[in-house]
Amino acid sequence: MRRIFFILLLGLLAAVGLVTLIETSPGYVLLSWGKTTIETSLWVGLLVFAGLYILLHLAVGLWRRLRESGGSLAGWFKLRSEKKGRRLTEKGMLAFAGGNWERCRRLLLQAVPNLEDPTLNYLGAARASNKMQDPAKVRQYLDAATNVSGATETVALTRAEMLLDNGEAELALADLDSLQKRERRYPQLLVLRLRACEALGRWQEIVKLLPTALKRNLLPPAKLDQLEFKAHLALLQEAAQAGDSAVLVAVWAACPAPLKKDERILQAYLPLLTSAGRTQEAEKLLVAALKQQWSQALVSQYGLLAGDNPGKQLKQAEIWLQQHQQDSVLLLCLGRLSLRNELWGMAREYFESSIRVEPTAAACAELARLLFNLGEREKSAQSYRQGLLLEHDLPQLPQPGKQLPQPGK
Repeated sequence: MRRIFFILLLGLLAAVGLVTLIETSPGYVLLSWGKTTIETSLWVGLLVFAGLYILLHLAVGLWRRLRESGGSLAGWFKLRSEKKGRRLTEKGMLAFAGGNWERCRRLLLQAVPNLEDPTLNYLGAARASNKMQDPAKVRQYLDAATNVSGATETVALTRAEMLLDNGEAELALADLDSLQKRERRYPQLLVLRLRACEALGRWQEIVKLLPTALKRNLLPPAKLDQLEFKAHLALLQEAAQAGDSAVLVAVWAACPAPLKKDERILQAYLPLLTSAGRTQEAEKLLVAALKQQWSQALVSQYGLLAGDNPGKQLKQAEIWLQQHQQDSVLLLCLGRLSLRNELWGMAREYFESSIRVEPTAAACAELARLLFNLGEREKSAQSYRQGLLLEHDLPQLPQPGKQLPQPGK
């Protein structure tokens, strides 16, 4: 407020000074052309020259615009109208990027009368209306876009994308099916189809589409890898639920070779294979995977595997122990395999060794159970207690008969 007052005060002082200067020093200007003379004060002459300069500047600007528009006044007005439309469209798109849906829609629609082809404006208005959860307006502007340019395919893609955003995958897929023959012209069609199939759980179709998506670089590699993993894992689970182990093995065989080496999918597949009664195949797959790359998660599964020959399993794990002597998970695995072979003393040694290397709740529980059945109830209770403390990670709190150490002591 003070700044405005200061500016007004300076303007008023400048005006008073100028009036005083005109009154005290009017000046003199004389123009002569032949027998014609023009005589006036300096200030009036300056005003006239300023006015002529402004008129000349406007005339030159008008002449340039007429040249740009083809030399006609109508063309100039048309060019001016289109520039206004583009300016409003740009502001509308910026409003969309900023999340101001209502302003975006208003600006885009204001630009429509000034544009020769307002298709993008109607599509943008439809997207903004979708963000505002106004389905009636969405349909209105999509229809308007179709009527203006006949861009049926573009409108269908836009509608499918918005339907997917709203969780209506079935309706979106119907739109995409109508454009199936236009896949090469519209790469986004394949991306949207992958989204729809993922939402509907059509994993087999996703597996068929993924090579094309990879070849055309339509999605980031990380996203494609994630989708590939998700699709094949779902197919394996569906095959296991069907109860046909032959189908389960066939689905695994169809998995890409790099995916079969993925520890995550191996961890998911092996229990399915075991549940289907194919324990021997699961054992072979586990041994082969661990031969290629050591994994504690797979070693843990090997210890839980109820194979046909537990003695052979134990020997295999003992071979691994030669290279991984301080692996607590392998020692736990050996303890469990020793139990399967009814080697109680060996099992106890392996469990105790695992705890010494790295105490875990699982190793403590296994040792506690074994000690209980060996009749050593007190030691069993101690091991159970140790396992519970490891599992729950209890904070240090005062207990009856015990005090926490004081800080600094």
